[in-house]
Amino acid sequence: MKEKFAKIRLPVVADGPEAFTKRVQHEVPMYKDVIDKAGLKIQ
Repeated sequence: MKEKFAKIRLPVVADGPEAFTKRVQHEVPMYKDVIDKAGLKIQ
């Protein structure tokens, strides 16, 4: 996958599972607030 992404010039960031968990824990509340304010619902 990394090679395929590189071919289409998409950056690959692979910092390991701990960094991914930390990122998700940071981003979920941030995007939840945006989604709630926009009144978006899952369909």
